[in-house]
Amino acid sequence: MNKNYFIGIGFKLLNCLIFPTMSLLMVVSVSLVPIMQVFFLQVFLGAIFSFLFLFVIDAQPSFSMSRRDLFLYLGRSITNLLAMKLWIFALTTTGMNEATALGYTGPLWVFLMARYIIGEKFGFSILGLIFINIIGMLIIIQPKYVDLHWQGIAASLGAILLWSLYEIICKIQTSTQHYMQQTFYFMAISAIIVAPFAYNSWKSLNIQESNMMIVLALLAVANITAIFIAYSHAPITLLSPFSYARLIFTVILTSSLYNIIPAPHTFIGAAVIFLSNGYFIYKINKKSLN
Repeated sequence: MNKNYFIGIGFKLLNCLIFPTMSLLMVVSVSLVPIMQVFFLQVFLGAIFSFLFLFVIDAQPSFSMSRRDLFLYLGRSITNLLAMKLWIFALTTTGMNEATALGYTGPLWVFLMARYIIGEKFGFSILGLIFINIIGMLIIIQPKYVDLHWQGIAASLGAILLWSLYEIICKIQTSTQHYMQQTFYFMAISAIIVAPFAYNSWKSLNIQESNMMIVLALLAVANITAIFIAYSHAPITLLSPFSYARLIFTVILTSSLYNIIPAPHTFIGAAVIFLSNGYFIYKINKKSLN
C-alpha cells in the first residue's frame, strides 16, 4: 500500500473535523445573517485568503485556464449551490435525523461514481466497509421514516448525488491543478455565482458578525484545501468510508458545546464506525509493511 495513502487519510480526517465545526458556526451565523449573504462572504473572503496564501507558500500560480478546467470549476460551483438549496429544502420537509441519514449514503455514491465514471479500481472490501459504517450511522441517528414527504426524500437524495458528483470533479482536477489554486478558483467562481442572490437579501454587519464571517471563510479555505490534498494523495474510493468520521466529530462537538451526554446507542454506533475504520487502517498499514 502506497504510504501517501496515509497522508490522504490524515487530511480526509482533518476535513471531517473541520466540516462540523464550520457547520455549527454556520448554524449560528444564519440566525443572524441572511443565508445567501453568509455563503457569499464565506467564498468571497475565502477567495481573498487563498489568493494571498498562494504567494505565502510561493506556489507560483498560473492564472491561465483551459476551457476544460473552466467548465469543471463552473460545474463544481453550480453543483454545490444546487445541492445546498436542495439540502435546505430537505431539512425543512424531512427532518434533521432523516435527512442526515440519507445524506450519509454519500460515500456509497462516491464509491460507485469513482469506479464507473473515472475508473478507479479498488477492492470491494471498501464497499463492505461503507455498509458497516452505514449501520453505525443508523444506530447513532435512528431515523424514523414515518409520514415523510417524498419531495423531501427526493431533495435529500438529489443533494447528496450532486455533492458526490462535486467530489468526483474535485478528484479529476487534483491531477492538473495545485491544491491552493483549486481553492482560489472554486471560491472566486462561487462568489460570482452567489453574488446576485446575496445582493437581494443584504444587511449591514456588526463587528461580531463580521468576525464570524472571517472565521467561517478561514475554516472554509482549510476545509476545501484539506479535501483537495487528501484526493491528491489517495484514491477517492479508499477515502470514502472515512467520511463517517464526520458523524463522530459532530457528536463530540455538539455534546461539548451543549453539555449533553450522548445516549448509549450513540456510543455503540460510534464504536462500530471507529473500530471498523481503525481495523481497515491497520490492515492497509500491515499490507504496506509486508
